[in-house]
Amino acid sequence: QWTRFCEQFRAEVTVLDRAYGNFEKLALGVVSGLIGTALAPVQRMTGPSGVITHRFDDPFREVQTAVLCQRLGLLKRQVNFGGPHNLVHFDPGLLVKARRLVQMGAYSELCNLAERMLLKFDELCKVLVDIKIDHIRPELAENTELRTAVLGLEEVWAECQFLLQQEALDFIRDLLDFLRGGGLDEFPRWQLRVGLLTSD
Repeated sequence: QWTRFCEQFRAEVTVLDRAYGNFEKLALGVVSGLIGTALAPVQRMTGPSGVITHRFDDPFREVQTAVLCQRLGLLKRQVNFGGPHNLVHFDPGLLVKARRLVQMGAYSELCNLAERMLLKFDELCKVLVDIKIDHIRPELAENTELRTAVLGLEEVWAECQFLLQQEALDFIRDLLDFLRGGGLDEFPRWQLRVGLLTSD
C-alpha cells in the first residue's frame, strides 16, 4: 500500500511539473511578445536610419528620410519622452529647406539654426543605427541616449518649423532690405504692426 501511494504521488508530481513547465513557457512567450511590441517602434526606425547614415548615394535616401520622419512621429505618439514641445509631426520637407538654406549661405543666424537641426537629425540616426535591441529597455523613455537624441532634435525642430517657413524667410529678406536703406512694402509693415500688437 505504501508503494502504491508513492507511485501515485510521483505521478501527480510529474503531471504538476509538466503543467508548471507549460505555464512557464506560456508566461515567457507573453512577456517576450510584450517586450517585442514595446521595442517595435525603434526597430522599425533602424533600417531607414542605416540608409541615411551609410548610403549617401542611395537614390531612395529622401524616401527613407520621409519614412524615418513619419515613424519618429509615431514613436512620439506612443512614448512620452518629456520635454516642452511634444511634437508628433515631423515634415521631411523642413530638412530639404534647411539643406537649401545652408547651401545658399544666406542669413547666418538661420543657417546656424538649420545646420544644428541637420546635425541633430544625423545624431538621432546614428543612435538608432548603433542601438542594441537586446540591451535597450522596454520602457523606451528610460533609454537616456535615445531620449537625449529625440529631445535634442525636437527642440531645434520646433524653432525651425516656424522660422524656415517661406513667409518668415520673405519677411526677413524684406526687413534686411529695409535696414540696408531700401523701402519696406505694405505687407511687411502690416506684419510688424501685428507683431508689435501681439507681443504682450
